[in-house]
Amino acid sequence: MYVIDENHRQSKKPNPKKRKIQMAVVRTPVLNVNSFNKSFSGINAKVNPLTDADLKKANCFAPAVKHYVATTDRWVQLAVMTALKSKKHLYVHGKAGSGKDALFQQVANQFRIPFINLSFKEGVDVNEWIIRREIKAEQGGFSTKIEEGVLLKAIKGFTSEDGSKIPYMILISDMDRALPSQLEVLRQALQEGTSAYLINPIDGEPINVLEGTLFVMTGNSGLDGDLRGNMVSNRLDASILNRLVCIIANNPTDEFFIKILANEFPTLTKYQCQLLISCMNATSKMAEELALPIEISIRTTKAWARLAIDSLECGLAKNFKQAIQFGFDGVIDGFFSNPVQAESIRGAIDNIVGGSAEAVL
Repeated sequence: MYVIDENHRQSKKPNPKKRKIQMAVVRTPVLNVNSFNKSFSGINAKVNPLTDADLKKANCFAPAVKHYVATTDRWVQLAVMTALKSKKHLYVHGKAGSGKDALFQQVANQFRIPFINLSFKEGVDVNEWIIRREIKAEQGGFSTKIEEGVLLKAIKGFTSEDGSKIPYMILISDMDRALPSQLEVLRQALQEGTSAYLINPIDGEPINVLEGTLFVMTGNSGLDGDLRGNMVSNRLDASILNRLVCIIANNPTDEFFIKILANEFPTLTKYQCQLLISCMNATSKMAEELALPIEISIRTTKAWARLAIDSLECGLAKNFKQAIQFGFDGVIDGFFSNPVQAESIRGAIDNIVGGSAEAVL
């Protein structure tokens, strides 16, 4: 931006033809309007100067978590502060539904951090995250196409319009279900600073990890085992955990769960939300006592609430307690082929909502 300043020097008898004009040029600094600070869970940090469109184009946009309820719990503040300020790799463990993955997805969205989410699912080939092979059938045979995997692209960073590199947040779920061989692929990448690298599985060459790249691992188990005691998990490698800041996610209170349901389902009354959370707690406790391989969490309860509301709207239930029983059949009962197990869990909510839907309809 240029500002033109005109100074007119005039004699006692001004002569317009001889008027002298001086041009004083003042340069004002150009400010990046996209650069600003914001607060999340009480932690202040700089927002990356990237647009949603930029991130979506590169397939690294973290969409906002629908109806997210922010907290200032100590573990949340510690996790957010570490992610945004300390740039230390993290392992956050806690019960299913405690908000681990959702927290970091929301942080990436709020601060416009390039983001990918991976998971240690059964049978996953971690090397495919680095180099991806695509085999195509062609006339007379097959051809193999080799390209960079999502993890390899992420560790190189996001290239902004001015050519600078912005590090990614890489969220990897279910670390406690990873096989030792899967974790070993990431061992050197979890080092700090410029010494972090991945190995190209094809030629064995190291690939540097952009400094500032943040790995966030989540899981249900700590070094001393699973909090619930019945989740399938593998023993964690202490030497890898030593490279991470380890945080335990406390289970949210019932009041917090009620807020989550009320935000997502505004037609529910507070009493109806309380009924659903009571049913969640009762069925979860029964599943633990019976050592059943099922996670009953707030995610389960959201699906339960949706079916309950729909059954009322469709006239399949006459009141909300019947609607809860109807929703139970689709969300929990349907998991089991053994009717004894299903009835055992159903019995956990009888004291809360009464008999079965079939009996009252």
